[in-house]
Amino acid sequence: MHQLIISFWQRRFNGLCYFLSLTFLSLSMSAQETNSDSFNIRAFGAKGDGTNLDSAAINRAIDAATAAGGGTVLVPAGTYLCGSIHLRSNLHLVIAAGAILLGAPQSMGAYD
Repeated sequence: MHQLIISFWQRRFNGLCYFLSLTFLSLSMSAQETNSDSFNIRAFGAKGDGTNLDSAAINRAIDAATAAGGGTVLVPAGTYLCGSIHLRSNLHLVIAAGAILLGAPQSMGAYD
């Protein structure tokens, strides 16, 4: 029964991540633009393969944008396995078309 409940909530969370990626689809056009205020998470070490934990790279991109006084953090197409992500002020998070933020399993200890 315990596994059934966990499986149910994992499907719900994955569905929510998919929904959020579709919700931000309209922002994908601005994701194609790159400038000095844009911070691509791949430049900070994110793999986007769905198996490597990418939350540290995402947080590094967010920290760099914050240190620059704000900007756009770009999540390009790919599947990003992640735990806790710490959003900050003056930040525009752009999740491009085809990008999925996939919640890491609890067993990875990726959450604060």
